[in-house]
Amino acid sequence: MARKDFVEDFKSHPKVYIAILLIGVAFTTITAFFFPRRFVAETTILPPQAALSGNANALAQVGMLVAGGAAPQQDELYSSLLKTRSALDYVLAHTDVKKASKITLEEDAREVLLKRTSIVLNKKSGLIGLTYEDESPERAALVANTYFAALKSVLNRVAVTEAKQRLIFLLEEVDRAEIRVSDAERRFLQLQERFAFRPVRPQVEADVRSGVEAELRLKAKQAELSAMKKFATDNSIEVKRLRAEIDALGLASQSQKLSKTGQDEEQDQVANSYRNYVAATGALDSLKKHLEIARVEAAKEAPLLQQVDVAKPPQKPSKPALRQIVVVGSSLTLLAMLVYFLSDRKRRGET
Repeated sequence: MARKDFVEDFKSHPKVYIAILLIGVAFTTITAFFFPRRFVAETTILPPQAALSGNANALAQVGMLVAGGAAPQQDELYSSLLKTRSALDYVLAHTDVKKASKITLEEDAREVLLKRTSIVLNKKSGLIGLTYEDESPERAALVANTYFAALKSVLNRVAVTEAKQRLIFLLEEVDRAEIRVSDAERRFLQLQERFAFRPVRPQVEADVRSGVEAELRLKAKQAELSAMKKFATDNSIEVKRLRAEIDALGLASQSQKLSKTGQDEEQDQVANSYRNYVAATGALDSLKKHLEIARVEAAKEAPLLQQVDVAKPPQKPSKPALRQIVVVGSSLTLLAMLVYFLSDRKRRGET
């Protein structure tokens, strides 16, 4: 009876039902074809599985035992680096996202980039899944792959291993040592020209050699302490031992610098300036040797970042979902017809 009544009501008000049908079709068509299509490209990144050397790993375990904490999650570190400003700026510089989005400010472009990017870390496997959504399938794949290149760029600059931390420390020390050599040489030449050249005695040469050795030992211990503090706490035995050795070497180096030659004041000034120049030169040469060794060690322990799945332009859009839109549009159209049918029967006083 309900079907028969519905057919009769349709015959009585065909224009109304056809209008509802046309509105439903128009809504479905507009939603399906006039809304911008979105494509999602996906890439999978495998972070380094062994970022720490055996010695550094042992130090990290000692530091965790003392601090009572947990091991640092390296996988979370790499997934967080993908969201840093450095990584986002790299992606914006190597893609046309900013131009395609018609954005002028860098901050707005980074917000759009983050909004369209999804980074998911699988803690069981350690894999990082990254997806990017864009109106262009080619751009979506390009941006997803550029994220991988951005992470490699950040890792080349940021120290995440013990060897890389030691390398950065030595690079800074070499820069400071070159400045000290330049200043010491200029001071020595000025005093030579002022007091005329005076031969440096063998005792001064011996003092210089001992001072250089003490300075080099001090720098080596400071580099070791700087690397250890990344994993061990201030209360660990190794850190306290290194601090004690550094304090002792610092006192010895300071007393060496304050030593006098016992001759006239002019020759003392020339001898001290010569001592400082030779000590700075020797320290610089030794630091450069240690720097080359650190470069090799950093290259061996460099984080091996791998791209498991390279992003490709998707063939099907992810948005809008045509099937879902058709189902929703058809359901709404039938619901509207049913509501009109029931309201019409109620208006006529039928049950």
